[in-house]
Amino acid sequence: MTANFTSFGPFHVDWISWAPTVGDGIIKTLEFTAVSFARAIMAGLLLALMRESPVVPVRWLARIYTEVFKNLPLITVIFLVYFGLGRHPTLAGAAAADR
Repeated sequence: MTANFTSFGPFHVDWISWAPTVGDGIIKTLEFTAVSFARAIMAGLLLALMRESPVVPVRWLARIYTEVFKNLPLITVIFLVYFGLGRHPTLAGAAAADR
């Protein structure tokens, strides 16, 4: 008895026809991951250097930023970015001009 991997329960998918699209999606995901990782390292290094700065206002700014995001639940940040920034006319870009 041979297994049919194109059919799983109620789902019937021709995976061979979707292979190029899935492959492109995997490559894009890895690209976004690499870029996000590099940016996170740079932002973290900048904040660490700001926290060690001899300039008091810079040190306080970094401390406030760090404490705010450290003490907010992640779901709150996601909701604020998704629902808040998308409705701001300047930050939403061209999509906001169509409304």
